[in-house]
Amino acid sequence: MHWLWVAWATAGAATFAALEGYGLVRAHDDDLTLTEEIGRHIPRWLFFAVLGAFEGWFASHFDLEFDEEARDRGTGS
Repeated sequence: MHWLWVAWATAGAATFAALEGYGLVRAHDDDLTLTEEIGRHIPRWLFFAVLGAFEGWFASHFDLEFDEEARDRGTGS
């Protein structure tokens, strides 16, 4: 399961970097960066709700991982 998370995170980071980089390098044309596109097409409340849910899951995931007692019980990830 760990390799799947690493693959997913790597693909996500690479995709974001490529799209954001393309927008920054070609600043002279009409293409926007990924961040600007998200800001134009996704409502602020929706973006931060999704981001907050992801951050909550991420924090919980690692909280359990670093909790030795939970890890010893087998409830950590």
